[in-house]
Amino acid sequence: TETQVKAKGTIKRPTALFIDKSSSMTEAIEVGKQVGSLVSGITEADLFVYAFDTMPYEIKPKGKSLADWENALKHINPGNCTSIGCPFVPMIKQKQYVEQVIVITDGEENTNPRFVNAWKDYSEKVGIDPSVIVMKVRGYRSIFEDELAKAGIDHQVYEFRGDYYSLPEIVPLLTHLNRLELLMEVMSTP
Repeated sequence: TETQVKAKGTIKRPTALFIDKSSSMTEAIEVGKQVGSLVSGITEADLFVYAFDTMPYEIKPKGKSLADWENALKHINPGNCTSIGCPFVPMIKQKQYVEQVIVITDGEENTNPRFVNAWKDYSEKVGIDPSVIVMKVRGYRSIFEDELAKAGIDHQVYEFRGDYYSLPEIVPLLTHLNRLELLMEVMSTP
């Protein structure tokens, strides 16, 4: 599987992974372990990982294997409210530069800092407009996605339907510079 995933490309852009650990987000945490292992295995750039509820929890696995990710997230349990934007706060303070953000969530944001406002603050202070990939888990509500669209934030959506074997499908979303490049590749495929 690792060889097949690497054949799909490598991630050359600095990336952030935000994992929702608010109430009832057991599935997001499990998907986060899988995505973390997948992404860390094919990235050639910085990868910053945060679990979040109303505050961010930086995650630093010791390696790239699924076991390393499971160990790094073993004390992360669902609970509390949801501030999808809170991981941007330490990223700004630590000057963590990313060009894309993967958010694994059900989209039920109910606490400040809200993602759209925090993204704008990050963009202004760091000087980059990171693209956003929303990985929807069960129970997803489109309010978050609607807020991204209304704010004009470049985003793509991937719906996780419980099939962990399908997760490598996100690799093309992460390895291309932008949607146009991805579209051009799709259109050139016979």
